[in-house]
Amino acid sequence: MQVDNELLHIGNSIYASTKGKMHPSGNYIYGTNNGISPSDIEKYSILNGNAEYLYDSPYHGDYPISGDLWFSEDGLRVFTRGKTVLRTSANKDQDMLYNGTIALESNFAHIMNLDYSTVKNNIYIISSDEDTWTNKRKPFIYIYNSNNLLFKSKIELEKYLVGANFYDAEPYFVFSNSSGNSIYVFTKAKGSGLVNEWGLQKIDI
Repeated sequence: MQVDNELLHIGNSIYASTKGKMHPSGNYIYGTNNGISPSDIEKYSILNGNAEYLYDSPYHGDYPISGDLWFSEDGLRVFTRGKTVLRTSANKDQDMLYNGTIALESNFAHIMNLDYSTVKNNIYIISSDEDTWTNKRKPFIYIYNSNNLLFKSKIELEKYLVGANFYDAEPYFVFSNSSGNSIYVFTKAKGSGLVNEWGLQKIDI
């Protein structure tokens, strides 16, 4: 059934609030569900123009997924909000297999945003704080080695000066440029009350 330029997906039902992102190959969408426990990751083919449900991961609560995902530039790995890293493959038997865990400062923290730089072998991460209910974001960018997932360093974001007071920059999105020598971070002046509270920070790497 076609409505305007939209096509209904086929196969299994997709849960409400599922977050889907296109694989770098352009052939598939991977989706992480929200609002159910345990959260899982699943795959849809878009080779025929609509989304065709294929299958979910071979795990069921073995590794935390937690409802969001990001890909490596080559598409060979997918990073989840729950800090679990999985391998991807066009072969079902090799797809969405466990590839490691990213260790944040707290076991209760989640990945809130992520970018991947092949040229620098870096993963740039925005982390939540320890409060699992509010999902506030720490005012740092965390840098990990993309090969072994080990922590390398963290960068404190520049605070906002409002009058005589400084306010933390709460990061929402991080992007690396193609040469890998800079990252860009969209931040919000946390608790400042500013009308124009958003800013863009450029950081040399």
